[in-house]
Amino acid sequence: MLTSQELIGKKVVCKTIVLKRKIPVILSGKVVDLNGNVIGGAMIEVEKLDYNYTPCKITNLGYTISNEDGAYCMRLQKKYGVDYKLCIYPPLIRD
Repeated sequence: MLTSQELIGKKVVCKTIVLKRKIPVILSGKVVDLNGNVIGGAMIEVEKLDYNYTPCKITNLGYTISNEDGAYCMRLQKKYGVDYKLCIYPPLIRD
């Protein structure tokens, strides 16, 4: 579960994910505020951090959007010397 006070202030939250398994994994979670209220419509951007390069090569892999229950999921592949970074952006407010 990724809780983020920063989402309340419309800031971006970033977490680095290190995969220990050598097989593809499904990473799932829920975006909530500090009070446990779900945040639907948050954008979760995924970047690949490849430490086999100097400097580290960063590749944007895309994004997913949390559903109305704040839930999201994505499939990631473990590779040697590679980690992933998730950046969570607050939902766009529409009038």
